[in-house]
This record gives sequence, structure tokens and C-alpha cells, in this order.
Amino acid sequence: MEVARLPWRRSTRSEDHGNCVELALPSWRRSTRSDETGGHCVELAALPHAIGIRDSKAPDAGHLALTRRAFADLLARAKQDSLPR
Repeated sequence: MEVARLPWRRSTRSEDHGNCVELALPSWRRSTRSDETGGHCVELAALPHAIGIRDSKAPDAGHLALTRRAFADLLARAKQDSLPR
């Protein structure tokens, strides 16, 4: 995804005229496989050069960024149930 396509938000510290700071923030989506009780929640975001993965219960704890190829490999291994436990 191109940075230009990310949603941009103006900083609350920006002035009305000039001195504006805008931030490109990824749009995080919760996995359809996440359960509704709040457990096992995974969120994904398309980043400019990667796919972001984070725990929805701790969004400020950071995220893992995988290349698109690595993410596709991860999904394939998960579908085959061949991930280490």
C-alpha cells in the first residue's frame, strides 16, 4: 500500500494556519477468526511495505511487520496447522 493511500489525521497540536503536522495511520481490522469474548483477537493492517499484525487486547504494545510474502507463508502454514507450538 502506498503511503498516500493511508488515512491521514491532523495532529491535535497543529494550528489552524500553518505549522500543521499530519500523521498517516494504518487502518487496523480484526480477524474474522477472532472470538467474540475478547480472546484470541488478531488485528491486521496494510502498511506501506508490509502487513502489520497486533494483539487487539494490547494495541499500544506494538506490532509485528511481515513482508507480504512472509505473511502469505504464515497464512499457508497456519491453514496446514504446521506452525510450531
